[in-house]
Amino acid sequence: MVPLGGRAAERETLGGNYAHKGFHLIMVTIREGQTGDSTAIADLLNRAFEVEHPYLDEPPETQDSVVSAMRHGVYLVAVDIQGHLIGCVLVDLPSTFILKLAVDPPLQKRGYGRQLMNEAEQYGRNKGWTVAFVSILDVRPELLEYYRRQGYISTGESQQIRQSSRLRQPCRLIKMQKCLV
Repeated sequence: MVPLGGRAAERETLGGNYAHKGFHLIMVTIREGQTGDSTAIADLLNRAFEVEHPYLDEPPETQDSVVSAMRHGVYLVAVDIQGHLIGCVLVDLPSTFILKLAVDPPLQKRGYGRQLMNEAEQYGRNKGWTVAFVSILDVRPELLEYYRRQGYISTGESQQIRQSSRLRQPCRLIKMQKCLV
């Protein structure tokens, strides 16, 4: 077993009889993603990030792009009791960035993203991180507020996304950070 967040490799969170904001919560297990999960992770990322298509025409995630990201980081995945992937997040070890937080769109706003972020931050702490970073598109102000509620603050740094055929409107990446100690 591989340690996850200082706990057992798999950790069950939230039970089937709990309610959150009027929704039935699904029992989930958060664990490290494996290469065998890469197709499901790519599919989930593509569904979850469709909301950014009006701003950015990113190439779709593929099994290969997910496996490539796993070479320098780890995907933490949330799976339901039947083993279906409902969420994921990429912990990029060299950069101390937490990237690609995604929850299946019909299951969003039920706390699964927060659980994945908490586990990602703990994973980083266990690897010696003292700070974690995220970056968000400035055209998605709801994400700025979401990460603020998670304890992230703006670093004051932002980066213009280079003009290209994939950019449908001017966008900036806003860098945010959270102290982990």
